[in-house]
Amino acid sequence: MGISEHARRPKPLVWLGGFVVVFGVTAWLVTGGASVRVAPPSHSHPPGVTAAPLDCLSSEIKLVGAFNDCASIDSASSNCQVSPPVFNTLFKLLGRSQDFLLYLMVPGGYSGAGEYRLDTGAAEVDAREFPTGALWLSVAGTLTVTGSDGRSGTVSATLETALGNDVPTNSVTVNGPWSCP
Repeated sequence: MGISEHARRPKPLVWLGGFVVVFGVTAWLVTGGASVRVAPPSHSHPPGVTAAPLDCLSSEIKLVGAFNDCASIDSASSNCQVSPPVFNTLFKLLGRSQDFLLYLMVPGGYSGAGEYRLDTGAAEVDAREFPTGALWLSVAGTLTVTGSDGRSGTVSATLETALGNDVPTNSVTVNGPWSCP
């Protein structure tokens, strides 16, 4: 083996390293890594001590528990499918300290304006946190549809963390108005 053959061997390693770096940077940019907001550290309170009440606008959705935030609906990134018997909405919520996805669903039997209970399975409200992807699922509360076209209403829900979430607090309440863009 000559010296020139020996000098060529590391070249595939250099190419592989370059590919890994380019792929990583591209994946980071595509998934929104350049605009990721880091959530502030969560502070748990001793039993009997509650967090200071949030001062949300009447148009905002209040999230209290696992995170305490006021959020508005990003109409450019939301999707509503509302036509009996289908009721399936996805809202991107822009919080003051982080963003969320809010899912409002009536899995069967949507018949228009009215109140749909979460504890019976008549409706479902779920929230996903950015940037961790942690998921909370509804266990109690109501999803109310007030608009005659089914494209507005209010939510009052208690959600608990889904299995596999690594979060310090396992519940969050979601309260406020919603409307489809």
